Amino acid sequence: MLSMIDAPRTPRVAIFAELLLAAVLTAACGDSTTGARDAGPGDAAAMDAAPSDAGAQDAGADGGAAACVPHGDDGPWLSVTDQGLALGLQDRLRQVRGVAADDFDLDGDTDIYVTNWRDRPMLYVNQGDGTFIEHPAPPTTGFDWGGALGDYDSDGDPDLFVACGGYTDECPNALFRNDGADPMTSLPVFTDVTAEAGVAGPPTESVGGAWADYDADGDLDLFVPCLAGLDETSGLLVDAPDQLYRNEGDGTFTEVAEAAGVAAPGNPRQAAWLDYDEDGFPDLYIPRYAQPNSLFHNRGDGTFEDVTDEMLAEPLAAWGVLSEDFNGDGHLDLLVSGHSTITTGPDGMPVVQEEEHGLYLNDGAGWFVDATTGTGLNDPDDPSHAIRTMGLQTSDMDLDGFLEVVFGNGSTAGGERNALGSFAPGPSGLRWIDRSAVIDLPAPDDGLDPPFPPYPYRTHGMAFFDYDGDGDVDLFVGNGGHGADEPNQLLRNDGLDTGHWVRIDLRGTRDNRDAVGAVVRVSDGPAGASSWEVFRHVHQCSGFNSSQERIQRIGTGACGGPYHVTVRWPGGGLQEVGAVPEGRTTTIVQE
Repeated sequence: MLSMIDAPRTPRVAIFAELLLAAVLTAACGDSTTGARDAGPGDAAAMDAAPSDAGAQDAGADGGAAACVPHGDDGPWLSVTDQGLALGLQDRLRQVRGVAADDFDLDGDTDIYVTNWRDRPMLYVNQGDGTFIEHPAPPTTGFDWGGALGDYDSDGDPDLFVACGGYTDECPNALFRNDGADPMTSLPVFTDVTAEAGVAGPPTESVGGAWADYDADGDLDLFVPCLAGLDETSGLLVDAPDQLYRNEGDGTFTEVAEAAGVAAPGNPRQAAWLDYDEDGFPDLYIPRYAQPNSLFHNRGDGTFEDVTDEMLAEPLAAWGVLSEDFNGDGHLDLLVSGHSTITTGPDGMPVVQEEEHGLYLNDGAGWFVDATTGTGLNDPDDPSHAIRTMGLQTSDMDLDGFLEVVFGNGSTAGGERNALGSFAPGPSGLRWIDRSAVIDLPAPDDGLDPPFPPYPYRTHGMAFFDYDGDGDVDLFVGNGGHGADEPNQLLRNDGLDTGHWVRIDLRGTRDNRDAVGAVVRVSDGPAGASSWEVFRHVHQCSGFNSSQERIQRIGTGACGGPYHVTVRWPGGGLQEVGAVPEGRTTTIVQE
């Protein structure tokens, strides 16, 4: 039986904090089977688990309750194998900019769309047996950069927005409607609806896009960060305003960035939607290169207010951004990757200023705390301390309930080794565990001429997904820099599948169909009757120039199922489902 409580849209902070108060998966978990129930604000106190409880639980009357402890430690970890060459995905002589991974043909497995600057993109269609075939006519603008996935027409399949130009070409962006699989070929069919939808915009240098229902009307809207464009009067290249396309619900969009207050130009590299104050309206964070970053608070009336402070304005050479719950408290945090800026010194010579990454944890009261230093994320003695980051992505590779982050590095000057690490609880809070050695490997040599450029490569788009259906997430890495053709990599996760995970497929009915903006809580019981919990927030556009599938794969470490799942829909309604089995996909349709 399913139950739901419709909570008021505002204020939402207090309601959600009481109902879904987080306990960073450090408490013990028992074997109780859970059923559905209605949640109430009075459950808050019972849900609060103290960090001192980690790894211990008193045995019950039968003496049989086993301790449930997260993996998050420094012990032996998983390994990966590069399957790019074996599966025909290496695409050795291209310059990849973006990656979008989802089930385009709705056959139950994940496909990969890969953009290439100055060359055609590739759409690799998963055959369900661990192999792929290449789509003969993938959607393209001609100068593809980022691919942003979102079901804008609410018909159940992922549509694709492709940003054009990057920071080198001025050209119109494109929106491709997914019309399902061709009955003759079983390949996905895309229709260019850019003109009729009204999202081409003026020719600009665009790097990506991000979908969210910013006006809470039940369909997905689109934000497009723009670098520059041609002035029609002078013919000169000038800073271009960003674009915000409001979905009208009839297949068309209206550009409203200036009226909404988010049009100000500023050399953006990406964008992330996140409801940081939990009032039911997604806010907008924009990382910028060589300029202060921006955080726009959604007022809920169709307009935004710039609330950026000195902390969130950095790093000043940002490329990617992740909005995820890194410390497991149920609130969305920000991780902003740093690159480097080049200025001219007193002697006229170029001066390179490296910018470190920034980790800003949500305090649960409507703002952020700078946790960068305390985690060791930018420790110069740590091999994962990598500057000049372009690609950025996250997932739970070892399915322990805590997130890994991969940094794709490099610059026009050359490639740099990528970095990988885990966020895990420590004695004094969240800590960073370096895993970079796991992915520090060149692509297999195909023996062809010309030979590969030397390793390491320059990484841009990346996406995690389970390509072989074995339960864990694998990593596609898109390589190639400005003037450098480099091989892509598909890093197969060779970790042991414990089965302690669940995939949650949300289907919105009153809220947007993809349930973008929803929060999923997986635990061993409802609020007030659980001893551990893991949170995930639903979105697709992530990192830099990339999109991942919207279905949430949630690992629970040593805690087995069946699970109790609580969904906070974007509009504020709560829905609970008990006895959810582990190791499979469960679909939850909004009531």
